[in-house]
Amino acid sequence: MFCGLNYDRQGIARQFGLDVRQYTPADLYELTAALQKQLNFYATRVDSSKRLLLNNNQILFKEGIAAYEIASKKYPFLTYHHPSIKPSLLTFAGQYFGFTGYYNPFTAEAQIKTDVPVFTRPFILCHEMAHQVGYAKENEANFSSFLTGRVSDNVEFRYSVYYDMYTYAMSDLFVYNPLCFIDLKKSEHLQVKKDIKAYREYILKSRNAVEPVMSIAYDRYLRMNNQPHGKESYNEVVGWLIAYMIKYGKDAL
Repeated sequence: MFCGLNYDRQGIARQFGLDVRQYTPADLYELTAALQKQLNFYATRVDSSKRLLLNNNQILFKEGIAAYEIASKKYPFLTYHHPSIKPSLLTFAGQYFGFTGYYNPFTAEAQIKTDVPVFTRPFILCHEMAHQVGYAKENEANFSSFLTGRVSDNVEFRYSVYYDMYTYAMSDLFVYNPLCFIDLKKSEHLQVKKDIKAYREYILKSRNAVEPVMSIAYDRYLRMNNQPHGKESYNEVVGWLIAYMIKYGKDAL
């Protein structure tokens, strides 16, 4: 019950003084191009051996805690007080429920699905940790994950959060301006293309008849908890990023 009160917090947009409003296609293109620039930069620094280290949950969790410690020095409201992270015992069932991680409100633990592609795990981890910090809404948790992961000392964490933010932005750009979408696709780093393909294959492999039903139920759950756009709330992080870019400049991304 107390966890549910977090859905009614004034939130991280107020803490940053962001004016989150309807954005233009030009804003979206500027954001997506800026994110791609950062993503391509870190793609050149991806080390396959260091990436594989994140298959070790203890290393992954330790790096996530360290990222929050660094972020809290600049943003005190991101202070992570009581580390409690576990690999989910429901990993196998996760493909039927459609989750990659979740916050357990009864134990206050961040639970991570352990069979997702390794390059997505840092972002998922930071997202679930954001719920522990108190950001219950999915758009806020995504934004918090970006803010923490991008300051990590671990390049794989930085790559992971830029990868996720970029794919969110690109999905919107495909709708608003397909020509710009095609143009940006041409300039993706080879590592980014490989990871997008790997993630697409993971999604196709995970398809089943149960997940769409559970997805509808989860969408309704989010709408009941002060997130009127349901599952689309995850994508709302794009608007937050644009508001952040307008206030602080694209170099701040």
